[in-house]
Amino acid sequence: MDEYVIAFLNSSGGSIFWGITDQALIKSVILNNDQKDNIRKSINSKISTIEPAIDPTQIKIYFHDVQGSDNSYVIEVNVPKSNSIGLYFNTSGNTWVRINGCKQKLQGVALQEYILKRVQTGN
Repeated sequence: MDEYVIAFLNSSGGSIFWGITDQALIKSVILNNDQKDNIRKSINSKISTIEPAIDPTQIKIYFHDVQGSDNSYVIEVNVPKSNSIGLYFNTSGNTWVRINGCKQKLQGVALQEYILKRVQTGN
C-alpha cells in the first residue's frame, strides 16, 4: 500500500482502486463495517510511515457501493499531487514513481537522475 501512495505522491497524484480488474471489470470487495474500519486503520498506519511525514487527512479513502450486491464495494484511495520538490520514501529508504500508469521503484543512477531532473524543472 505505501509503495503505491509514495508513487502517486512522487508523481502527479491520482486514485488507487481495489475491486476493479486491469481489464476494467468490477469484481468488488465484500466487506462488513468492521472490515471497512480495519482497512481505514491499516491504510492510515502505512501512511504514517512515509518519510518525510505527510498530512494524513490529505489521503482520502472511499468505499463505493456496487449496485445489485450487498456489502460489495470498490475501494478508492485518493492521493493528491504533492507540492514538494523532494521525494517521499518508506522506512526502508525506498521510493517509487508512476511511469506510464505503472509503479516503478527508483534506485541508484535512475534515482539520482530523477532527482536532478525534478530539481531542475521544479516538479
